[in-house]
Amino acid sequence: MTDLLLVPGTGSDATVYAAGEYVSDGATSSYGVKVVDYAAGAGVTFTNDMNGASGVITNFGGADLAVNDADGSVWTCGQNSAGEPRVYRLAPGSATWELMPTVGLPAAPGCTALTIGMDSGGNDVPYVAVGEQVYFNPVEGSGDDETTGSWLADPAPTYPAGMEINVLFWDELLVGTGAGLYGHTESTPLPVELASFEAAADGRDAALTWTTASETNNAGFEVQRFDDGWHALAFVEGYGSTAGPHTYSYRVTGLDPGTHRFRLKQVDFDGRFRLSPEVEVRVALPDAFFLAAYPNPFNPETTLRLAVPETQRVRVAVYDLLGRRVALLYAGRLPGGETQTFRFDGEGFPSGLYVIRVDGEHFHTARTVTLVK
Repeated sequence: MTDLLLVPGTGSDATVYAAGEYVSDGATSSYGVKVVDYAAGAGVTFTNDMNGASGVITNFGGADLAVNDADGSVWTCGQNSAGEPRVYRLAPGSATWELMPTVGLPAAPGCTALTIGMDSGGNDVPYVAVGEQVYFNPVEGSGDDETTGSWLADPAPTYPAGMEINVLFWDELLVGTGAGLYGHTESTPLPVELASFEAAADGRDAALTWTTASETNNAGFEVQRFDDGWHALAFVEGYGSTAGPHTYSYRVTGLDPGTHRFRLKQVDFDGRFRLSPEVEVRVALPDAFFLAAYPNPFNPETTLRLAVPETQRVRVAVYDLLGRRVALLYAGRLPGGETQTFRFDGEGFPSGLYVIRVDGEHFHTARTVTLVK
Protein backbone atom coordinates (compact mmCIF):
# COMPACT_ATOMS: atom_id res chain seq x y z
CA MET A 1 0.00 0.00 0.00
CA THR A 2 1.39 3.39 -1.02
CA ASP A 3 -1.21 5.90 0.20
CA LEU A 4 -4.53 6.23 2.06
CA LEU A 5 -7.11 8.99 1.58
CA LEU A 6 -10.06 9.54 3.95
CA VAL A 7 -12.95 11.55 2.49
CA PRO A 8 -15.62 12.39 5.10
CA GLY A 9 -19.26 12.16 4.08
CA THR A 10 -22.49 13.22 5.78
CA GLY A 11 -22.62 12.60 9.52
CA SER A 12 -20.50 9.57 10.32
CA ASP A 13 -20.35 8.36 6.70
CA ALA A 14 -16.91 8.22 5.12
CA THR A 15 -14.97 6.73 2.21
CA VAL A 16 -11.40 5.45 2.34
CA TYR A 17 -9.33 5.18 -0.84
CA ALA A 18 -6.26 2.92 -0.79
CA ALA A 19 -3.58 3.14 -3.48
CA GLY A 20 -1.31 0.17 -4.21
CA GLU A 21 1.74 -0.14 -6.44
CA TYR A 22 1.55 -2.20 -9.63
CA VAL A 23 2.09 -5.92 -9.05
CA SER A 24 1.76 -8.70 -11.62
CA ASP A 25 2.58 -12.30 -10.77
CA GLY A 26 1.19 -13.81 -13.96
CA ALA A 27 -2.16 -14.58 -12.40
CA THR A 28 -3.38 -11.46 -10.66
CA SER A 29 -2.61 -7.74 -10.74
CA SER A 30 -3.28 -4.97 -8.30
CA TYR A 31 -5.95 -2.57 -9.47
CA GLY A 32 -4.34 0.68 -8.41
CA VAL A 33 -6.99 2.04 -6.04
CA LYS A 34 -9.43 0.17 -3.83
CA VAL A 35 -12.39 1.78 -2.09
CA VAL A 36 -13.99 1.20 1.33
CA ASP A 37 -17.35 2.95 1.89
CA TYR A 38 -18.99 3.27 5.30
CA ALA A 39 -22.62 4.38 5.56
CA ALA A 40 -24.44 4.57 8.90
CA GLY A 41 -27.06 1.83 9.07
CA ALA A 42 -25.75 0.08 5.95
CA GLY A 43 -22.29 -0.93 7.08
CA VAL A 44 -19.13 -1.26 5.01
CA THR A 45 -18.87 -1.83 1.26
CA PHE A 46 -15.52 -2.85 -0.26
CA THR A 47 -14.75 -2.28 -3.94
CA ASN A 48 -11.69 -4.25 -5.02
CA ASP A 49 -11.69 -3.37 -8.71
CA MET A 50 -10.75 0.01 -10.16
CA ASN A 51 -13.29 0.42 -12.95
CA GLY A 52 -12.52 2.48 -16.06
CA ALA A 53 -14.49 3.40 -19.17
CA SER A 54 -13.58 0.10 -20.86
CA GLY A 55 -13.76 -2.19 -17.82
CA VAL A 56 -11.48 -3.03 -14.91
CA ILE A 57 -8.17 -1.14 -14.90
CA THR A 58 -5.47 -3.78 -14.28
CA ASN A 59 -2.41 -2.02 -15.71
CA PHE A 60 -1.94 0.73 -13.14
CA GLY A 61 -0.22 1.16 -9.82
CA GLY A 62 -1.17 4.11 -7.63
CA ALA A 63 1.50 6.19 -5.89
CA ASP A 64 -0.53 9.04 -4.39
CA LEU A 65 -4.11 10.21 -3.80
CA ALA A 66 -5.75 13.63 -3.41
CA VAL A 67 -9.24 15.12 -3.25
CA ASN A 68 -10.35 18.34 -4.92
CA ASP A 69 -12.34 20.05 -2.17
CA ALA A 70 -13.89 22.44 -4.73
CA ASP A 71 -15.87 19.74 -6.55
CA GLY A 72 -15.34 16.54 -4.52
CA SER A 73 -13.44 14.67 -7.25
CA VAL A 74 -10.76 12.15 -6.20
CA TRP A 75 -7.43 11.96 -8.03
CA THR A 76 -4.67 9.37 -8.17
CA CYS A 77 -1.36 9.21 -10.00
CA GLY A 78 1.19 6.49 -10.57
CA GLN A 79 2.40 4.43 -13.51
CA ASN A 80 1.51 1.53 -15.79
CA SER A 81 3.57 -1.63 -16.27
CA ALA A 82 5.78 0.18 -18.82
CA GLY A 83 6.73 2.83 -16.25
CA GLU A 84 4.77 5.58 -18.02
CA PRO A 85 3.09 8.27 -15.85
CA ARG A 86 -0.67 7.95 -15.46
CA VAL A 87 -3.24 10.21 -13.77
CA TYR A 88 -6.86 9.21 -13.09
CA ARG A 89 -9.86 11.19 -11.83
CA LEU A 90 -13.04 9.92 -10.15
CA ALA A 91 -15.90 12.41 -10.54
CA PRO A 92 -18.31 12.93 -7.61
CA GLY A 93 -21.01 10.25 -7.60
CA SER A 94 -19.27 8.21 -10.31
CA ALA A 95 -17.89 4.69 -10.08
CA THR A 96 -15.75 5.05 -13.22
CA TRP A 97 -12.17 6.36 -13.09
CA GLU A 98 -11.32 8.64 -16.03
CA LEU A 99 -7.81 8.55 -17.51
CA MET A 100 -6.48 12.10 -17.84
CA PRO A 101 -4.56 13.31 -20.92
CA THR A 102 -0.78 12.97 -20.67
CA VAL A 103 0.16 15.66 -23.21
CA GLY A 104 3.12 17.59 -21.78
CA LEU A 105 4.26 14.83 -19.41
CA PRO A 106 7.46 12.88 -20.17
CA ALA A 107 7.23 9.24 -21.30
CA ALA A 108 8.99 8.13 -18.09
CA PRO A 109 9.37 7.74 -15.18
CA GLY A 110 6.04 7.25 -13.49
CA CYS A 111 4.25 9.83 -11.38
CA THR A 112 5.34 9.79 -7.73
CA ALA A 113 3.27 12.51 -6.04
CA LEU A 114 0.04 14.46 -6.50
CA THR A 115 -1.77 17.40 -4.93
CA ILE A 116 -4.60 19.77 -5.81
CA GLY A 117 -3.46 23.38 -5.84
CA MET A 118 -4.10 26.61 -7.73
CA ASP A 119 -2.91 27.95 -11.07
CA SER A 120 -2.09 31.62 -11.64
CA GLY A 121 -5.79 32.35 -12.24
CA GLY A 122 -6.85 30.98 -8.83
CA ASN A 123 -8.41 27.81 -10.28
CA ASP A 124 -8.15 24.48 -8.47
CA VAL A 125 -5.95 22.24 -10.63
CA PRO A 126 -3.82 19.10 -10.20
CA TYR A 127 -0.07 19.20 -9.65
CA VAL A 128 1.93 16.00 -10.23
CA ALA A 129 5.55 15.06 -9.79
CA VAL A 130 7.38 13.04 -12.45
CA GLY A 131 11.01 12.37 -11.58
CA GLU A 132 12.61 15.70 -10.61
CA GLN A 133 9.93 17.95 -12.16
CA VAL A 134 6.55 19.34 -11.06
CA TYR A 135 3.78 19.70 -13.68
CA PHE A 136 0.38 21.36 -13.47
CA ASN A 137 -2.65 21.57 -15.79
CA PRO A 138 -4.02 25.15 -15.90
CA VAL A 139 -7.66 26.13 -16.39
CA GLU A 140 -8.31 28.72 -19.10
CA GLY A 141 -12.03 29.50 -19.07
CA SER A 142 -15.12 27.52 -20.01
CA GLY A 143 -14.40 24.67 -22.36
CA ASP A 144 -11.12 23.92 -20.59
CA ASP A 145 -10.77 22.47 -17.12
CA GLU A 146 -8.34 20.25 -15.26
CA THR A 147 -9.41 17.24 -17.39
CA THR A 148 -8.32 18.75 -20.73
CA GLY A 149 -5.42 20.61 -22.27
CA SER A 150 -1.72 20.12 -21.66
CA TRP A 151 0.44 19.71 -18.58
CA LEU A 152 2.97 22.50 -18.04
CA ALA A 153 6.29 22.20 -16.27
CA ASP A 154 6.43 24.44 -13.20
CA PRO A 155 10.07 25.51 -12.74
CA ALA A 156 9.43 27.78 -9.77
CA PRO A 157 10.39 25.35 -6.94
CA THR A 158 14.15 25.17 -6.37
CA TYR A 159 15.78 22.19 -4.68
CA PRO A 160 18.94 20.11 -5.17
CA ALA A 161 19.27 18.67 -8.66
CA GLY A 162 19.03 14.91 -9.02
CA MET A 163 16.50 14.48 -6.23
CA GLU A 164 13.30 12.61 -7.13
CA ILE A 165 10.17 14.26 -5.73
CA ASN A 166 8.20 12.02 -3.38
CA VAL A 167 5.80 14.46 -1.67
CA LEU A 168 3.59 17.31 -2.92
CA PHE A 169 1.39 19.33 -0.59
CA TRP A 170 -0.56 22.53 -1.16
CA ASP A 171 -0.61 25.36 1.32
CA GLU A 172 1.13 27.08 -1.08
CA LEU A 173 3.04 24.40 -2.95
CA LEU A 174 5.46 22.32 -0.86
CA VAL A 175 7.82 19.90 -2.60
CA GLY A 176 9.39 17.06 -0.65
CA THR A 177 12.56 15.29 -1.83
CA GLY A 178 15.18 13.12 -0.20
CA ALA A 179 17.05 16.31 0.73
CA GLY A 180 14.22 18.12 2.49
CA LEU A 181 11.07 20.18 2.02
CA TYR A 182 10.96 23.15 -0.37
CA GLY A 183 8.19 25.62 -1.14
CA HIS A 184 7.12 28.49 -3.36
CA THR A 185 4.07 30.74 -3.56
CA GLU A 186 3.41 31.38 -7.26
CA SER A 187 2.95 29.20 -10.32
CA THR A 188 4.48 29.76 -13.73
CA PRO A 189 2.52 32.30 -15.80
CA LEU A 190 0.72 30.93 -18.85
CA PRO A 191 2.81 31.01 -22.08
CA VAL A 192 0.06 32.91 -23.92
CA GLU A 193 -2.11 35.38 -22.02
CA LEU A 194 -5.43 35.70 -23.86
CA ALA A 195 -6.85 39.14 -23.08
CA SER A 196 -10.12 38.82 -25.02
CA PHE A 197 -12.00 36.55 -27.43
CA GLU A 198 -15.21 37.77 -29.10
CA ALA A 199 -17.58 36.76 -31.90
CA ALA A 200 -20.10 38.87 -33.80
CA ALA A 201 -22.70 37.86 -36.39
CA ASP A 202 -22.56 39.58 -39.80
CA GLY A 203 -25.36 38.21 -41.96
CA ARG A 204 -24.61 34.51 -42.35
CA ASP A 205 -20.98 35.02 -41.26
CA ALA A 206 -19.28 35.09 -37.85
CA ALA A 207 -16.43 37.53 -37.27
CA LEU A 208 -14.04 36.18 -34.61
CA THR A 209 -11.47 38.48 -32.98
CA TRP A 210 -9.07 37.86 -30.12
CA THR A 211 -6.22 39.70 -28.45
CA THR A 212 -3.19 38.44 -26.55
CA ALA A 213 -1.44 40.50 -23.88
CA SER A 214 1.83 38.57 -24.31
CA GLU A 215 3.06 35.40 -26.00
CA THR A 216 5.81 32.87 -25.34
CA ASN A 217 6.60 30.01 -27.74
CA ASN A 218 3.24 30.52 -29.52
CA ALA A 219 2.95 28.62 -32.82
CA GLY A 220 -0.61 29.85 -33.34
CA PHE A 221 -4.31 29.23 -32.88
CA GLU A 222 -6.54 26.51 -34.27
CA VAL A 223 -10.05 27.94 -34.74
CA GLN A 224 -12.64 25.32 -33.79
CA ARG A 225 -16.42 25.14 -34.26
CA PHE A 226 -18.84 22.84 -32.43
CA ASP A 227 -21.01 20.67 -34.69
CA ASP A 228 -21.73 17.32 -33.01
CA GLY A 229 -18.22 17.67 -31.57
CA TRP A 230 -15.39 20.16 -31.96
CA HIS A 231 -13.92 20.47 -35.46
CA ALA A 232 -10.96 22.50 -36.76
CA LEU A 233 -11.78 25.27 -39.26
CA ALA A 234 -8.40 26.95 -39.79
CA PHE A 235 -5.01 27.65 -38.22
CA VAL A 236 -3.90 31.23 -37.58
CA GLU A 237 -0.16 31.65 -37.02
CA GLY A 238 1.03 33.31 -33.81
CA TYR A 239 3.84 35.77 -33.13
CA GLY A 240 6.12 33.30 -31.34
CA SER A 241 7.44 35.17 -28.30
CA THR A 242 6.48 38.78 -27.73
CA ALA A 243 5.87 40.97 -24.68
CA GLY A 244 3.36 43.25 -26.42
CA PRO A 245 -0.31 42.81 -27.31
CA HIS A 246 -1.45 41.40 -30.67
CA THR A 247 -4.90 41.17 -32.23
CA TYR A 248 -6.07 38.33 -34.47
CA SER A 249 -9.18 37.80 -36.58
CA TYR A 250 -10.88 35.06 -38.57
CA ARG A 251 -14.16 35.05 -40.52
CA VAL A 252 -16.43 32.00 -40.68
CA THR A 253 -18.70 32.26 -43.73
CA GLY A 254 -21.97 30.69 -44.88
CA LEU A 255 -23.42 29.68 -41.51
CA ASP A 256 -26.91 28.28 -41.25
CA PRO A 257 -29.50 30.08 -39.09
CA GLY A 258 -29.18 29.27 -35.39
CA THR A 259 -26.61 29.37 -32.60
CA HIS A 260 -22.97 28.53 -33.32
CA ARG A 261 -20.16 27.93 -30.80
CA PHE A 262 -16.47 28.60 -31.33
CA ARG A 263 -13.24 28.26 -29.36
CA LEU A 264 -9.48 28.56 -29.88
CA LYS A 265 -6.85 25.87 -29.41
CA GLN A 266 -3.61 27.73 -28.70
CA VAL A 267 -0.64 25.55 -29.71
CA ASP A 268 3.00 25.97 -28.61
CA PHE A 269 5.93 25.13 -30.87
CA ASP A 270 6.58 22.03 -28.74
CA GLY A 271 3.04 20.72 -29.36
CA ARG A 272 1.50 21.63 -26.02
CA PHE A 273 -1.87 23.33 -26.20
CA ARG A 274 -4.52 25.15 -24.20
CA LEU A 275 -8.20 25.80 -24.95
CA SER A 276 -9.87 29.20 -24.80
CA PRO A 277 -13.29 30.04 -23.39
CA GLU A 278 -16.15 29.40 -25.80
CA VAL A 279 -18.00 32.19 -27.62
CA GLU A 280 -21.37 32.06 -29.36
CA VAL A 281 -23.04 33.85 -32.25
CA ARG A 282 -26.64 33.59 -33.37
CA VAL A 283 -27.34 33.81 -37.09
CA ALA A 284 -30.84 35.17 -37.68
CA LEU A 285 -33.32 33.69 -40.14
CA PRO A 286 -33.70 36.33 -42.87
CA ASP A 287 -36.92 35.01 -44.46
CA ALA A 288 -39.97 32.96 -43.57
CA PHE A 289 -37.88 29.81 -43.90
CA PHE A 290 -34.43 28.55 -44.89
CA LEU A 291 -34.05 25.46 -47.09
CA ALA A 292 -30.98 23.98 -48.77
CA ALA A 293 -29.93 20.55 -50.05
CA TYR A 294 -26.34 19.37 -50.43
CA PRO A 295 -24.87 17.66 -52.35
CA ASN A 296 -27.00 18.11 -55.43
CA PRO A 297 -26.67 16.12 -57.69
CA PHE A 298 -26.09 13.30 -55.19
CA ASN A 299 -25.36 9.59 -54.92
CA PRO A 300 -26.65 7.98 -52.86
CA GLU A 301 -27.47 10.49 -50.08
CA THR A 302 -28.22 14.20 -49.80
CA THR A 303 -28.74 16.31 -46.69
CA LEU A 304 -31.57 18.80 -46.35
CA ARG A 305 -31.09 21.77 -44.00
CA LEU A 306 -34.26 23.51 -42.86
CA ALA A 307 -35.00 26.37 -40.45
CA VAL A 308 -38.28 28.11 -39.56
CA PRO A 309 -38.67 31.36 -37.58
CA GLU A 310 -41.08 29.96 -34.97
CA THR A 311 -42.01 26.52 -33.67
CA GLN A 312 -44.65 24.88 -35.85
CA ARG A 313 -45.77 21.57 -37.31
CA VAL A 314 -43.82 20.66 -40.45
CA ARG A 315 -43.88 17.76 -42.89
CA VAL A 316 -40.91 16.98 -45.14
CA ALA A 317 -41.52 14.45 -47.93
CA VAL A 318 -39.89 13.32 -51.19
CA TYR A 319 -41.86 12.84 -54.42
CA ASP A 320 -40.95 11.46 -57.86
CA LEU A 321 -41.91 13.30 -61.06
CA LEU A 322 -45.20 11.35 -61.23
CA GLY A 323 -46.26 12.91 -57.94
CA ARG A 324 -45.88 9.73 -55.91
CA ARG A 325 -44.48 10.11 -52.39
CA VAL A 326 -41.41 7.88 -52.13
CA ALA A 327 -40.13 8.92 -48.68
CA LEU A 328 -41.31 10.78 -45.57
CA LEU A 329 -38.32 12.46 -43.94
CA TYR A 330 -40.08 14.22 -41.06
CA ALA A 331 -43.53 14.93 -39.65
CA GLY A 332 -43.92 16.77 -36.35
CA ARG A 333 -43.14 19.99 -34.50
CA LEU A 334 -40.00 21.78 -35.61
CA PRO A 335 -38.35 24.22 -33.13
CA GLY A 336 -37.99 27.77 -34.40
CA GLY A 337 -34.77 29.63 -35.03
CA GLU A 338 -32.46 26.61 -35.33
CA THR A 339 -31.35 24.72 -38.43
CA GLN A 340 -32.39 21.07 -38.53
CA THR A 341 -30.95 18.42 -40.86
CA PHE A 342 -32.74 15.58 -42.67
CA ARG A 343 -31.19 12.96 -44.94
CA PHE A 344 -32.66 11.42 -48.08
CA ASP A 345 -31.04 8.08 -48.95
CA GLY A 346 -31.46 7.31 -52.65
CA GLU A 347 -30.28 3.74 -52.33
CA GLY A 348 -32.87 1.57 -54.07
CA PHE A 349 -34.29 4.44 -56.16
CA PRO A 350 -33.59 4.94 -59.88
CA SER A 351 -31.60 7.91 -61.17
CA GLY A 352 -33.59 11.02 -61.95
CA LEU A 353 -35.20 14.13 -60.53
CA TYR A 354 -36.95 14.12 -57.16
CA VAL A 355 -38.89 16.87 -55.41
CA ILE A 356 -38.41 17.51 -51.68
CA ARG A 357 -41.56 19.24 -50.46
CA VAL A 358 -41.83 21.05 -47.14
CA ASP A 359 -45.25 21.99 -45.73
CA GLY A 360 -45.43 24.18 -42.62
CA GLU A 361 -48.30 25.94 -40.90
CA HIS A 362 -47.50 29.24 -42.63
CA PHE A 363 -45.50 28.29 -45.72
CA HIS A 364 -45.06 25.68 -48.46
CA THR A 365 -41.93 25.20 -50.53
CA ALA A 366 -40.04 22.62 -52.56
CA ARG A 367 -36.55 21.85 -53.87
CA THR A 368 -35.60 19.65 -56.81
CA VAL A 369 -32.68 17.26 -56.33
CA THR A 370 -31.02 14.95 -58.85
CA LEU A 371 -29.98 11.38 -58.09
CA VAL A 372 -27.15 10.29 -60.42
CA LYS A 373 -25.95 6.70 -60.31
